[in-house]
Formats: sequence, C-alpha cells, structure tokens
Amino acid sequence: MTYQEIQDEVTTALADRLGIKAEDVNLDADLTDDINLDSLDRAELIMRLEETAGVKLDDLALEEIYTPRQLIDLVASLSDG
Repeated sequence: MTYQEIQDEVTTALADRLGIKAEDVNLDADLTDDINLDSLDRAELIMRLEETAGVKLDDLALEEIYTPRQLIDLVASLSDG
C-alpha cells in the first residue's frame, strides 16, 4: 500500500468510529484523549490495518503510537508500497 492508501484506510476507519467524514479526522489528535479509542477500538483498528496493509504490527511499537499520523507512519514503514 502507498502512504496515501494507508492514510485513507486509517482516516476512514477512525471516521467510521467517530461518525464523521474521513477528511475531518485530525491526524495529530491523541487516539485516546481526543478520539476516545479504548483498547478494543485500538485492537480492531490494528487488525484492520494488518489485514489491509499486509503487515504485522509489533505490540511494543504500538505502545509508542499516540496519533493517527504516527500510526500511518509506522504502517508505511512496514509496508512494501
């Protein structure tokens, strides 16, 4: 997947969760404090990204992810796109 495709997937997933348009997702918002993702929401998002991007996300690396932009960057660094 390309960087843009990964970004689109993340923003679409978050928009679906929040009930807003994908273009309204703030890439620098805190996933927990601003977007209110709980551990189940995060797990579902991670599984969706692993499946669509064909990557395996390391639990330790994910502990350092606080924003959608950081998540996009992590997935992009692991993706072959």
